[in-house]
Amino acid sequence: MPRSEEIIDAFKKQADWCFEFGSPFTSQLITKLAENIGARGIVFELVGDWQGHIIADALALRLCGGLHFLALSGMSQQLQANYPASNPKWNIENIWSIAESELIARQEWFADFIKSPPQTNEVRRAIGLYLGMCRAAENWDGALDVLELGASAGLNQNLDMFDYDLPEFKKCSGFGVELTVDEWRGNRLNGGKLLAFRNRAACDQNPLNANHANDALLLEAYVWPDQNARLKRVHAAIGLAKAQATQVDKADAAAWLVQKLKTRAKDALTIVFHSVFFQYPPEAVRRAIHEMMVTEIAKSSENAPLAWVRLEPSAVLYDVDGKIGRESDHWPSIGHVVDVIDFDFEAGSLRRRILAKIDPHGRWIEWSD
Repeated sequence: MPRSEEIIDAFKKQADWCFEFGSPFTSQLITKLAENIGARGIVFELVGDWQGHIIADALALRLCGGLHFLALSGMSQQLQANYPASNPKWNIENIWSIAESELIARQEWFADFIKSPPQTNEVRRAIGLYLGMCRAAENWDGALDVLELGASAGLNQNLDMFDYDLPEFKKCSGFGVELTVDEWRGNRLNGGKLLAFRNRAACDQNPLNANHANDALLLEAYVWPDQNARLKRVHAAIGLAKAQATQVDKADAAAWLVQKLKTRAKDALTIVFHSVFFQYPPEAVRRAIHEMMVTEIAKSSENAPLAWVRLEPSAVLYDVDGKIGRESDHWPSIGHVVDVIDFDFEAGSLRRRILAKIDPHGRWIEWSD
């Protein structure tokens, strides 16, 4: 199959996924991008020789993020006036006419913009992460330190300060980041705790700083324009990150984690966590992180335990975990999951618990623990 047809096919799949995830605007915009590739237009010139993995690189969403950035920033007043935030009765034909002109006029700008992957740290993923941390801390009442990998701007570094309104668990912190799920499936939740982090640190290869206006806009730009609730949540989380002066270290995840685990506190439960991050590092890096974590968890003590909380596509974890992931014959294809790996000090062995299946945007959670 010619490369252009591969890209068109991938864009069509992405458009279907966006529609399924409740964004007809993004779905229709990506369809227009795909049509332009087929017509050998400006989008073909921008991405026709893309060397990476089209879907894993979220190539279509990079272009959409660039257009949304122009609208949010006011760099394109026409896009700003016609995008859903200003025009709830938007028309994709009108928008595409403007978007195509912007792509042509700003070709070099877009070529640079799409070099970087989407940056959001979907805020509602914090629900799964927080509940995973509750499980990791179920027998711990001491200090809690957290380390996040692939943190982008570190919005979820502050997830202990978010408000949670779940069927069996409520937590009101009062900082304005309000989280709930549209649908709770599966078993009833038990064991929710009021957690507060003593220390928090994070890394990313190309971190954003929520205190920088351009970076804050970039975070919002990757949220789909017709999803107001998501935009409000990320805006609130950005405000909290600014207030807390949240910082993310620029570093390779594996090298950074080696140093952090060497110097972690001897009086705290340390939780390493990440969400929809593990698909991006090379396989060798993923395996290095996995080997490091299971080794260090097995060596941890009751006075300073170590746990690993992950919200990731199941197939990615299965590929790395191998035998640890064989709880189900269908394990590679069950979607995104929340799991925790820690040490069972009573049994004297490493354990892995799959807590839930979860929608990657946090719309629903199916609790199985």
